[in-house]
Amino acid sequence: MAPPAPGCIRIADFSLDETATHWRIVNDGVMGGLSDGVAGIVDGRLLYEGLINTNGGGFSSIRGVMTDVDLSSASTLRIAARSDERSYEFIIDDAVDGRDRRVNHFGAIPLAGAGDWQEVEVALDTFDPRFFGTPVDDAPIDPAQITEVGIILADGIDGPFRLEVHWIDACA
Repeated sequence: MAPPAPGCIRIADFSLDETATHWRIVNDGVMGGLSDGVAGIVDGRLLYEGLINTNGGGFSSIRGVMTDVDLSSASTLRIAARSDERSYEFIIDDAVDGRDRRVNHFGAIPLAGAGDWQEVEVALDTFDPRFFGTPVDDAPIDPAQITEVGIILADGIDGPFRLEVHWIDACA
């Protein structure tokens, strides 16, 4: 596995067992939905898969706690992943004073095609704030106060999904 690029820090390395313990699944069941996502470490990578059901919800996410890492200089997130061509997004929580804790920031992960490993980068200033998935007017992400980084699938399409991730980096 390639080391982080200059100016980057690895915030998730799924070849390390301790990384996996910081990640959890959040499915739409928290709001009465029927989607199901599961994750596990297989051959040093995160395998995240499941089934999206838009009846009553329509999302599945996997999220990692970032309280032990200094992301204050981060301006982008980089990911090495292989997808099934569905529209995955990063989801970020931060602890900005006065921000409703239910506001998350979303940034599209531009993975092209299915089956090929790709490394892509998403600028933090392109993330948009949403309240339960609905766009809202709110302050941008404060990298110094990021508490959680995740991946969410909420593309409005019923059916199976599968995403594999080697690592995620935060870069200046």
